[in-house]
Amino acid sequence: MTRQDPSPSTPPPSHGRPSRPGAVAYWAAALGVIALFYGEFLFSDRVGILDWCKDLYYFAFLYDSLRSFGQMPLSFLAIPETTTWFSTLQNLSYWSNPEVLSFSPLLPLAFALPLMAFMKAFFGLHLLAAAWGVRLLALRRGFDAWQSILLLLLFLCNPWLVQHLAIGYSPQISLCLVPGIVALLAARDFRPPEWAGASLLAALIFYQGALHLFVWLFLAAGVYALADAAIRRRAAFLWRMPYFFLATAVLVAPKAYAATKVYGGWERVPGGGYASLADLWGLLTDDVFPMFQFPETYSHHNVAFYDGSLLVGPAFVALAALLAGGYLLALLRGRRPRPGDSVTDGACLVAALVFLVLGWGTVWRELSVWLRLASSEIYPFRFLFVAFHFVAFFVADRLGPWPAHAAGRLRLAACVALLVPTLLTFHARNRELMPHLTANPNFYGNFSIAEYMSNRIVALSGQTRLPIAVSPNLIVITPAGVVGQRIALPWMAREEAGHYRFEAARVADDAPGEATVLEVTVPSQQVRITPDDSRRGPLCAASLLVFVLLTAALRRIVRARPGLFTPNTTQGVGHA
Repeated sequence: MTRQDPSPSTPPPSHGRPSRPGAVAYWAAALGVIALFYGEFLFSDRVGILDWCKDLYYFAFLYDSLRSFGQMPLSFLAIPETTTWFSTLQNLSYWSNPEVLSFSPLLPLAFALPLMAFMKAFFGLHLLAAAWGVRLLALRRGFDAWQSILLLLLFLCNPWLVQHLAIGYSPQISLCLVPGIVALLAARDFRPPEWAGASLLAALIFYQGALHLFVWLFLAAGVYALADAAIRRRAAFLWRMPYFFLATAVLVAPKAYAATKVYGGWERVPGGGYASLADLWGLLTDDVFPMFQFPETYSHHNVAFYDGSLLVGPAFVALAALLAGGYLLALLRGRRPRPGDSVTDGACLVAALVFLVLGWGTVWRELSVWLRLASSEIYPFRFLFVAFHFVAFFVADRLGPWPAHAAGRLRLAACVALLVPTLLTFHARNRELMPHLTANPNFYGNFSIAEYMSNRIVALSGQTRLPIAVSPNLIVITPAGVVGQRIALPWMAREEAGHYRFEAARVADDAPGEATVLEVTVPSQQVRITPDDSRRGPLCAASLLVFVLLTAALRRIVRARPGLFTPNTTQGVGHA
């Protein structure tokens, strides 16, 4: 079934308050989906496999830093061997690490809940945020209740999120913030509250450790805005992007600066993507190959299958192809769109095609050389997931509201017949993944930073162990008080000393060995060692101030030119 596009005289969809029955049905469906597809994980004290040895430690470390020391940590200082990863092999800074949770409005929950309850509440509230965002986006588009529920099902039930949570890519839970960002950016009247809200949510993705997702979001917003402007032949939506990008960049600047200081010279060459239509078909439909069968899964369909698989099933592929074919046929017949839509089907198809191409072979690798984007995404097959979400919105929009006539209902029933096996495929893969997502208990137990560091962060004067007080943000050593006394820090490699500041002591460059050795420079004073904070406090305050000023400036621009960011509602535009 292809939705019949109204004539240009048809008024745009209503953005008013939804009917109570529709809202009740939607939220009942949302809670049911979360319970069915995520409940076993949310209501257990267990976690997944592979990278969970790292992610669980990150959570435990942050949790105890908040509870025991009342502070956001600056440095890990030392980590278990099981948690060493690309980022921690470069440096043990917490604040500079782009993979850790370094800010969230949900952090106060840590003071009220045990560790595992805090983690599960964190995930659960994100899933509810996804339901809110999808609902808001559906209302902005003028979807009825069934379309809203369909969009939610395609977003939360597809197996990608559970699959990545299972292998310990827990920052990807920030995906749940994306529908809200899109809904705010797609507001018909782009006012400062929408602009500020979208930027704050996007910055939160970055601060919650989802760097890859943050990059995808910016690429997707830019590609979609360009496609929308080309189709409409009007840049109203495109004009929103510089303000959105600028505000988000201002908000993430403190963390980005810290990460750049540590990882700025670290570059990895992107790998290859899917190399054939057979590879692409396999990533979308292969439900037979064991996802976690190592090492074969590293190269199944020429990609890391456990990461790149996006099982939607052949029925969804067929439905999307039919709707896209119907849309293009309508376009060739000269049908015109509803005027004033800020989210267009045509732009979604174009954006989906762009990301499919970016994930193909060496396209992204070659492009990244020219655009210097190599460090932003090294697994181009992941762009298939971005393309899927554009297609998912397209499908929900093209199916249209529930028909009033019998003939329309019959056509819709034929399309729903393809959606049923899709949802069954989602559920089957969810059941396959859930044992992996709940495979392990909390293997760090009641983690204590003080206890863990007691035998690891030490200061030695000869064979004598000096008194030392340790927190993630400050180490205080009490030496004998004699100038020239040397203090060995066996836990700090010599090359890491540049990431710390020393008071009442300096690094003894002539000391033998690979560990850092300090020389006391001030008598009768404690030696204080502070991890480099990259001026975290002043930069965060400055970024918030600049953000407020930008919001005020945008308010003035909107008042001076009210139509600058609003699509034309009085004349026909290119087919959407």
